Amino acid sequence: MFLEAESPRILRHCVSLGDRRVHFRCAGSGPPCVLLHQSPSSSAEFATEMLALADQFTVICPDTPGFGLSSALPIANPTLSDYASALATLLDLLGIERTLVYGVHTGAMIALEFARRYPGRCQLAALNGLVVLTAAERKEFLARYTESPELSEDGAHMTWAWRRIRDQLRYFPWYDDSPSAHLGLAMPPPAELQPAVQALLETRSAGAAGYRAAFNYPTQELIGQVAAPLAIVNFQLDPIAHHPERLTAFPPNAQRYIGKDPNAVLEHVSSLFTDAAKGLPHYVADALPVDAARECDSADQAELRFINDATGALGVWGFRPQGAATYLLLHGIGASGFACRALAESLSGYAGVLAPDLPGHGTSRATRLEDYRAEVLVPLVIKALDQLLSRDRDSSLHVVGFGEAAGLAAALAAEWPAGADLSLINPICPEDPTARAAVAATWPDLTPQPEGEHLSAAWRHAELREDGATLAARQERCIGWLQAWPEFRRLGTDLLNYDVSGLLSQRSAPTMVACADSFPPNRTWVGDLVDKGRPLNWPREPEAQAALLLSAVAEH
Repeated sequence: MFLEAESPRILRHCVSLGDRRVHFRCAGSGPPCVLLHQSPSSSAEFATEMLALADQFTVICPDTPGFGLSSALPIANPTLSDYASALATLLDLLGIERTLVYGVHTGAMIALEFARRYPGRCQLAALNGLVVLTAAERKEFLARYTESPELSEDGAHMTWAWRRIRDQLRYFPWYDDSPSAHLGLAMPPPAELQPAVQALLETRSAGAAGYRAAFNYPTQELIGQVAAPLAIVNFQLDPIAHHPERLTAFPPNAQRYIGKDPNAVLEHVSSLFTDAAKGLPHYVADALPVDAARECDSADQAELRFINDATGALGVWGFRPQGAATYLLLHGIGASGFACRALAESLSGYAGVLAPDLPGHGTSRATRLEDYRAEVLVPLVIKALDQLLSRDRDSSLHVVGFGEAAGLAAALAAEWPAGADLSLINPICPEDPTARAAVAATWPDLTPQPEGEHLSAAWRHAELREDGATLAARQERCIGWLQAWPEFRRLGTDLLNYDVSGLLSQRSAPTMVACADSFPPNRTWVGDLVDKGRPLNWPREPEAQAALLLSAVAEH
């Protein structure tokens, strides 16, 4: 299941397979064990399962193509064979010839096809939720499980996502609320539903391809072709627990198990894997060969790297670095490094660009940090720079802080050994406690609510922040706030407490301040330390923004 703050034992990596990015989590040491998540979800769903298995196995959990942070397959209508091939390619990259595989629901179907296509590479495939559909069910599921509403001005698509995840725990199928479809499962608290809702909102349209591939798979015809050992498992209240009984011929190489709950199923699978793993080579998660394939020049033209340490994983976006200079873009609360991509891509023709997702935001998720003061965050970001730049300490660094990150940007520029240029864009750094409280009061309360009311609140807040923007831009902003909801108040409160005036007074080089027309600059936030005149105008177009930053640095 999801964890609000993942254990530092779980490492995260992104690798490039051609022009496609693959994101995976890994943990532990021992024989290899691959976990394949269900749809619409990501590898984050398996956090507790990974920790349970990591003492005995090297656990590898990829995001299925088109889900999480993995790029979709560059195929119009991929089949399960294509997904199985993608898994085999990832294992090739990691140097794993033979493995154990455990899949849940759509992940189980990929595991089955992997076992069929690559019997020599599959030591045992455990299938939790094998789907065996009738022709009528296939037609109905293909029509209903892949549907999703268009983005709407009133945000109705947000509450639809909440009902979609909530109702799949109430009924099967999720859209049938008749008494016969009622599952009788206990409803978890809203905070436990939110990660699955978030995963659904983040899933790109290509994610529906995963459902189509699974529902179109001819289980009856192909399961008899599987030579690798199979374990077909379910828990008692799984609505498709009876599906394996539909098989006209139960495979002789398969065993069957039904547990009282998901934990019992995992314990059974772990026991099977322990027995089956004898003779498999041992690996170590933090020694997997990912360095040679780190760079990912994918279709979105952004490389994603993770810095793993004792506090968690920090995601950093890189945009085609060129030249000796590097621009470091630090986003404000409720945003992400990837949200800076238009500006980053305009800058990247002239310099390298790095844009980290600050802790609790975007890809970084919640961390184990106790607070986000300068003495905590600055060393974390500098450590990331040390690993990513592969440069000496005299490299030219240009720090750009947006909104609430103005203080962090100033603190980081002060700590950079060779000194750094500094630009503050729409800086939010009130020095008076009353003003700080007023800023914090503008942040939305996104605590998950039973009927998904918090999603509507996020949408309304995004509308205010993205005045005049397209629905797609508003949706991206909304998802950014939701991704950060457990942490943005803590991060924002700590960032507002930075002594920006004191940091700027110590600078020998000038600092550029730019404010958009729609941003009401409060000069007391930066005092008279930067410029006696009016702050520069921050243009709307990314090319003009890049030109302003480049010209300011040239003047310095």
